[in-house]
Amino acid sequence: MREQLKKYKTKVEQKLAGFFDKKIADAKGFNKEILKHLKEFTLRGKSKRIRAFLIFTGYEAFGGGNQKEIVKASMSIELIHSFFLIHDDIIDQDELRRGKPTFHKGFEKYKDKHFGESIAIIAGDIAHTLAIESFLSTNFSLGKKLKVLQKINQMILDSCEGENLDILLPVQKKQSSQKDILRVYEYKTAKYTFEAPLHIGALLAGATDKDLKALSDYSIPLGIAFQIQDDILGVFGDEREIGKPVGSDIREGKKTLLVWKALQSANQTQKKKLSQIFNQEKISKKEVNEIRQIMIDSGALGWTQDNAKKLGYGAQKQISSLSRINPKAKKVLLELIDYIINRTN
Repeated sequence: MREQLKKYKTKVEQKLAGFFDKKIADAKGFNKEILKHLKEFTLRGKSKRIRAFLIFTGYEAFGGGNQKEIVKASMSIELIHSFFLIHDDIIDQDELRRGKPTFHKGFEKYKDKHFGESIAIIAGDIAHTLAIESFLSTNFSLGKKLKVLQKINQMILDSCEGENLDILLPVQKKQSSQKDILRVYEYKTAKYTFEAPLHIGALLAGATDKDLKALSDYSIPLGIAFQIQDDILGVFGDEREIGKPVGSDIREGKKTLLVWKALQSANQTQKKKLSQIFNQEKISKKEVNEIRQIMIDSGALGWTQDNAKKLGYGAQKQISSLSRINPKAKKVLLELIDYIINRTN
């Protein structure tokens, strides 16, 4: 799976680089500077291009054969991803993305924090516009393009709903439930990172509504498992591998499934320690290690890992309902489950 992702990543990034170079050459004034930074941000090496790869996989699964155009189409999801990440980093006030300064932090040097964030918001909007432009430049039929644009719009609306919930959960008075957290995961991650890319590729290959339903039954549980694993890496991962500060979710007070279970399962002494550390402006390495130990000792880590695996197995069972897809794509979808559950970055 890693080799397949790496191979497709190279194809998409070559296409993205060429696309940006043309835009930069045509740009004037400060827009040229923004586009240069947007190119660098989009092409940072730690990205796996899993969304682009899933567009290709969805296309190939239902007999799509225009390799050149599907690479071009899959490029658009990576531009949308940059749009989301730039805005998300402002919301979360993160300083690192893929091991380098976030977009808004990079522009603070020109003046101040407000300037950096203002330019970053504009850059995110530019990335969104370029995504639509790049997709419309493909030679797929007008009917297929319209269906995909409707899917992209719905994907963005779903992601916004997930982001809203993610922002609201830490500040609402009532205790967040497991159901609340899983809804965030479904809308902010599963629909955007897994379901929509597979649907986009499948639609461009002429898939039916029944095919799309089968893809949803596979991709939603897998996407939730992906986010659970992401939360685990956010606490237990290596900062150099994951490309963002370990403990940032804790600092932001995010109600992840791992945090929720730790608060449910911890004893009174452990709960007191967790409450002291959560929502602090800065968290020391010592405090991160204390949180890790509580999550292990309380059983929260093991429980969360088991849930991710169960969701992965749930996705695996749905593969049999994808009767119309070719064997090669079916093999890829099965391998993807193992990759998601066992990933380290």
